[in-house]
Amino acid sequence: MNYEPKQILLLHANQLEADHISELIGLFRKRGYRFITLEDALSDQAYGLPDTFIGEEGSGWLDHWAITLGKPPQGAPSVPQWVNERWKVLRTPQP
Repeated sequence: MNYEPKQILLLHANQLEADHISELIGLFRKRGYRFITLEDALSDQAYGLPDTFIGEEGSGWLDHWAITLGKPPQGAPSVPQWVNERWKVLRTPQP
């Protein structure tokens, strides 16, 4: 698309996110993200593109847009090992 479209962050109501939401928001801000309204995000011209996606690949909007524009989908990012390790620690019952 030659620019970074406004994106929507989906969070799920679960204990992991509830316990770590402050850290998560801090990481986003540290990486330069800023928070806007859903209305502002959806005003981005990217959401007006036709969605020509058909099939199993391209489960996110970024991939749908790539496919629509004739570009290869990038797929979901891989989960870093440290996230998997942290998850193992967090899901282990604490005494």
